[in-house]
Amino acid sequence: MLYKYIFCKVYFFYIKVFNEKEIPHWFAASVITLIVVVNIIFFADGLQYLIYPEINKSIDIYYKYFALVILAGIMFFINRKNRYLKIIEDCEQLPKSKRKVLGYISILYVTAVFVGFFWVGELIRDYNMIH
Repeated sequence: MLYKYIFCKVYFFYIKVFNEKEIPHWFAASVITLIVVVNIIFFADGLQYLIYPEINKSIDIYYKYFALVILAGIMFFINRKNRYLKIIEDCEQLPKSKRKVLGYISILYVTAVFVGFFWVGELIRDYNMIH
């Protein structure tokens, strides 16, 4: 539900800020893809740093392909049968109290994921400079 809520918020943000109504679901899907990819890379890099740091030098080049596959999968899922409309409808039907809680959780989640991503990246860069 958290990803759906974030999708919904980004969807309406795009409509309000850019006054665009043709492709807000693509923009929101791209943001969700970014969050999913950063989340996965954060955990993968963290595990690699703990288990075998030398592998990072060879595996980093594949992340861009991984991101493209995830983007294509999310775009396919969102656009197929206009699922994004169902996601928007589900978010609008949430009680106000649940939307408020999801709002706080989504801000904390996105902040934690991005801070963790850059923190693990810094650990790996430090390790590579030493070795």
